[in-house]
Amino acid sequence: MSDTTLLTAEQRTDPRVAFDALAVLSQGGARIGDFRVENLSAGGAYVTGQSVPPPVGEPVDVLLKASQLGVISLRAKVVRCTTSSRGLGIGLEFCRCASHIEDLIVDTVIAELRKLRVAAA
Repeated sequence: MSDTTLLTAEQRTDPRVAFDALAVLSQGGARIGDFRVENLSAGGAYVTGQSVPPPVGEPVDVLLKASQLGVISLRAKVVRCTTSSRGLGIGLEFCRCASHIEDLIVDTVIAELRKLRVAAA
Protein backbone atom coordinates (compact mmCIF):
# COMPACT_ATOMS: atom_id res chain seq x y z
CA MET A 1 0.00 0.00 0.00
CA SER A 2 1.39 3.39 -0.88
CA ASP A 3 1.14 6.52 1.22
CA THR A 4 -2.09 8.15 0.10
CA THR A 5 -3.12 11.43 1.69
CA LEU A 6 -5.94 13.96 1.58
CA LEU A 7 -4.77 15.90 4.64
CA THR A 8 -1.24 17.18 5.21
CA ALA A 9 0.34 18.02 8.55
CA GLU A 10 0.05 21.71 7.72
CA GLN A 11 -3.73 21.36 7.36
CA ARG A 12 -4.24 20.02 10.89
CA THR A 13 -5.89 22.55 13.15
CA ASP A 14 -6.29 20.60 16.39
CA PRO A 15 -3.52 19.55 18.80
CA ARG A 16 -2.83 15.81 18.86
CA VAL A 17 -1.81 13.64 21.79
CA ALA A 18 -0.47 10.12 21.96
CA PHE A 19 -3.40 8.01 23.03
CA ASP A 20 -3.96 4.33 23.69
CA ALA A 21 -7.41 3.07 22.79
CA LEU A 22 -9.18 0.51 20.64
CA ALA A 23 -10.96 1.63 17.47
CA VAL A 24 -13.33 -0.78 15.77
CA LEU A 25 -13.94 0.35 12.19
CA SER A 26 -16.88 -0.69 10.05
CA GLN A 27 -18.45 0.43 6.81
CA GLY A 28 -22.02 -0.16 5.70
CA GLY A 29 -22.56 -2.47 8.67
CA ALA A 30 -19.59 -4.69 7.72
CA ARG A 31 -16.75 -4.85 10.23
CA ILE A 32 -13.40 -3.75 8.79
CA GLY A 33 -11.33 -4.64 11.85
CA ASP A 34 -9.84 -3.66 15.18
CA PHE A 35 -7.23 -0.91 15.23
CA ARG A 36 -5.02 0.63 17.91
CA VAL A 37 -5.40 4.40 18.34
CA GLU A 38 -1.92 5.95 18.16
CA ASN A 39 -2.96 9.58 18.56
CA LEU A 40 -6.13 11.57 19.04
CA SER A 41 -7.30 15.12 18.45
CA ALA A 42 -10.65 16.86 18.50
CA GLY A 43 -10.70 16.54 14.72
CA GLY A 44 -9.61 12.95 14.23
CA ALA A 45 -7.31 10.08 15.05
CA TYR A 46 -4.48 8.01 13.62
CA VAL A 47 -4.98 4.27 14.02
CA THR A 48 -2.90 1.22 13.13
CA GLY A 49 -3.82 -2.40 12.53
CA GLN A 50 -3.65 -5.32 10.16
CA SER A 51 -6.97 -4.97 8.33
CA VAL A 52 -7.07 -3.33 4.92
CA PRO A 53 -8.78 0.05 5.19
CA PRO A 54 -11.27 1.52 2.76
CA PRO A 55 -9.86 3.93 0.17
CA VAL A 56 -8.99 7.50 1.09
CA GLY A 57 -12.11 9.67 1.05
CA GLU A 58 -14.46 6.89 2.17
CA PRO A 59 -16.63 7.26 5.28
CA VAL A 60 -16.36 4.76 8.14
CA ASP A 61 -18.14 4.12 11.42
CA VAL A 62 -15.80 4.23 14.41
CA LEU A 63 -16.36 2.70 17.82
CA LEU A 64 -13.74 4.11 20.23
CA LYS A 65 -13.09 2.23 23.47
CA ALA A 66 -10.83 3.78 26.15
CA SER A 67 -10.90 4.18 29.90
CA GLN A 68 -10.87 7.98 29.50
CA LEU A 69 -13.73 7.98 26.99
CA GLY A 70 -15.77 4.90 27.76
CA VAL A 71 -17.28 3.64 24.51
CA ILE A 72 -18.29 6.20 21.90
CA SER A 73 -19.56 5.83 18.37
CA LEU A 74 -18.96 8.35 15.61
CA ARG A 75 -18.46 8.76 11.87
CA ALA A 76 -15.17 9.60 10.21
CA LYS A 77 -13.61 9.92 6.79
CA VAL A 78 -10.41 8.15 5.79
CA VAL A 79 -7.92 10.92 4.95
CA ARG A 80 -4.65 9.00 4.91
CA CYS A 81 -3.42 5.42 4.52
CA THR A 82 0.17 4.36 5.20
CA THR A 83 2.23 1.30 5.97
CA SER A 84 4.62 1.13 8.90
CA SER A 85 6.30 -1.32 11.24
CA ARG A 86 3.06 -1.33 13.26
CA GLY A 87 0.96 -2.39 10.29
CA LEU A 88 -1.41 -0.37 8.20
CA GLY A 89 -2.00 3.19 9.36
CA ILE A 90 -5.18 5.15 8.79
CA GLY A 91 -5.69 8.85 9.35
CA LEU A 92 -9.30 9.54 10.27
CA GLU A 93 -11.08 12.88 10.20
CA PHE A 94 -14.11 12.90 12.46
CA CYS A 95 -17.35 13.99 10.83
CA ARG A 96 -19.87 16.09 12.70
CA CYS A 97 -20.80 14.32 15.86
CA ALA A 98 -23.05 15.02 18.81
CA SER A 99 -21.82 17.94 20.87
CA HIS A 100 -21.46 15.83 24.03
CA ILE A 101 -19.17 13.41 22.17
CA GLU A 102 -17.12 16.26 20.72
CA ASP A 103 -16.85 17.80 24.21
CA LEU A 104 -15.73 14.48 25.66
CA ILE A 105 -12.98 14.11 23.06
CA VAL A 106 -11.81 17.73 23.53
CA ASP A 107 -11.78 17.32 27.33
CA THR A 108 -9.78 14.09 26.98
CA VAL A 109 -7.20 15.72 24.69
CA ILE A 110 -6.86 18.69 27.07
CA ALA A 111 -6.37 16.35 30.03
CA GLU A 112 -3.66 14.44 28.16
CA LEU A 113 -1.93 17.72 27.20
CA ARG A 114 -1.97 18.80 30.86
CA LYS A 115 -0.36 15.50 31.86
CA LEU A 116 2.41 16.13 29.32
CA ARG A 117 2.96 19.66 30.62
CA VAL A 118 3.23 18.44 34.22
CA ALA A 119 5.61 15.64 33.22
CA ALA A 120 7.83 18.11 31.35
CA ALA A 121 8.02 20.55 34.28
